[in-house]
Formats: sequence, structure tokens, C-alpha cells
Amino acid sequence: MYMRKLFSPLLIITALVGISSCSTKFNIAAPYKNITVIYGLMDETDTAHYIRIEKAFLDQNKSAVVMAQNPDSSFYPESQLDVKMELIDPSGTIDSIYSLSRVDLNNEGYPKQTGAFFNSPNYAYKFPNTLNQTLTYRLVVNNKATGQVDSADAPIIPNDLANNFQVNFFQFVNNKLDFTTTGPYDNFNFAGTLPPNAKIIQLLLRFHYVDKDAITGATTPRQVDWYQGITPFSGPGFQFQILNASFYSFLRSAIGPPPSSNIQRLMDSCEIFVYAGSNDLYNYQIISQAQGGLTANDIKPNYTNIKGPNVLGLFTSRTFVSQKFQIDSVTIDSMMISPITSELNIRGTTYH
Repeated sequence: MYMRKLFSPLLIITALVGISSCSTKFNIAAPYKNITVIYGLMDETDTAHYIRIEKAFLDQNKSAVVMAQNPDSSFYPESQLDVKMELIDPSGTIDSIYSLSRVDLNNEGYPKQTGAFFNSPNYAYKFPNTLNQTLTYRLVVNNKATGQVDSADAPIIPNDLANNFQVNFFQFVNNKLDFTTTGPYDNFNFAGTLPPNAKIIQLLLRFHYVDKDAITGATTPRQVDWYQGITPFSGPGFQFQILNASFYSFLRSAIGPPPSSNIQRLMDSCEIFVYAGSNDLYNYQIISQAQGGLTANDIKPNYTNIKGPNVLGLFTSRTFVSQKFQIDSVTIDSMMISPITSELNIRGTTYH
């Protein structure tokens, strides 16, 4: 499973918990309020789906830094929550209901990143079923201790051509990536058709290359990721225009000069990923970007699509399509002689 900047669970869950846990700076005398934080992204390309359910902690007599090291400050007891997934058909009728079990993501192959918070355990609720794009998935979280019930719906974004998730550049046989010219108006055009339920698109170009030692012949495979901005689209189609010159500037900053004079760079291929996100994900991005900084006059509302009295979070869907391409020979020649990228010591490709 690829981690995407647009769809990263860590970024969103940290923002939600951080906003809640810092509330003492604005209202120190506020009474304690139990706030549940829920995060989940359903993706048709995944073989299993994980829902994080935590609680925002606040204690007037304890350090937040100390509490962040205690799992009990962030997780409810397993027996306290009843988590279910309801599958809703197009008529609005419940097709089936599944109970979700709690797992440790560290044991599922998704270890938690290091930071101020504890690294283990790393709990989430697992839904192992293959998604059906004709159904809506409703998450229902029943807190048996408080009686609070939280829920949210996630229509599925399909990622197949039959449902019109089309990328024009992917349709041509033997197509190659062409960033040949670097004039101020020279663009790489990238267009296609949005799948149903999608609102935003993000483009990622992953460049694979090899560091080759000219003396020993030893090779080391490497890669760099070039993310394009998150872009909303109101109609069925989407289009990106990327300045060719920015491609060379990106490679210069991302790859940099070789560590020694005997290291040569051989370009290998470029994988293009097109990520599609839902309208709820779009709304979350817009509201998050509107939050004021330390000098702002007020705190703007948090966006959440979870229904419940004291809950924050996001439960929605995403998907992506991808394809790998070679870089055309004229572009390789331009990379070798361009003053922007000449210091990278590019000497050809792995496939010529």
C-alpha cells in the first residue's frame, strides 16, 4: 500500500488530535469533555481497510507530553467500543453488517512512526472484505460506557476504466515521458476523466534511477517522488499542466550532485500515480487550509463528516491508478546537457 501525501492517515489524525489536545491554551477552565477521534479511508485497491478510533485527552493536572506516552490516554478499552460496518445498497437498505475486530497495526505491517506519542500499541479496527463499488459503507461506533453512537457514510470511488476513471496518457501504447523543451510556456499536459464520487485529484511522478560506480560497476537503485498540488474539479474531466522547466528544477533539488566523481546516474523509468479523493476529503482539505496561525484572531471550525455529539474525524474513500513509463531519449539528452541538471552527472539510461 502506497502512502500518499493527500491521503496520509498520520497527517490527518495528528491534526485532529493536536487541535483538541491543545485546547487548554484557549480555555483553561473548560470542563472535561470526552471527544472521540475517528479516521478511515476506504480504498478499492486495498486488500484490507483500517479505521483508527482514539480519544482526545485533556487533564488540567497532568502534562500533555507525559500523557502522550501513555496508550490509555489515547485508546478506549477494547470492551468499551462496539464497531460495525453496515453495507447499504442503492435503495438505502442495509445489505449486511460486519463486526470489526481491533488489531495492532504494528503486526499488520504498518508500524507507527516515531515521535512524541507512544509507538506501541498501534491499534485500529480492521475490515478485511473486498469493497463493492455499488454499495455505501457506513461505519457505526457504539461507546457502550457512555451510550454515544457515532457514524459516517463512505460511497466508494471505483478505480476501473468501466467506471470512467481514465487517464489519457495511459491509453497510448509505447508512450514515453517527454519533458524535452524548457521554454517558459512549454508544458506537459495530463488529462482524463474522474471516476464517480471523486472531487479532487493529486498527481505523483516517481522517478527511478541508478547510481553506478564507474570504477567497480556496482549499482544502487534509487527513487524520488514529485507530488503535484491537490486540485479540485467540478466536472467529469480533469487536466494538469506541468511546466517542463519545473521538471528539471525538481530533479536538481531531489537528486543533487553525486557523492563522488566516479558515480554516474542512469535514469530508469517513471511511475505516474493519479489519486482521486471524495468530496468529504476535499472539504476537509479546504477547512484545514483555512485554519489561522498563532497570530489569527479566532479558531475556525474543524471539518468532520462523523455524525455524533462529541466526535471529530474523517471516514471517506479514495483510489488511484498508475502506470510505468520510460523517459524518451531526447529528454535524457536534455537532462545531460541542461545547465539545470548537468551537475547530476546523468549518463544515460538502464534500458538503452
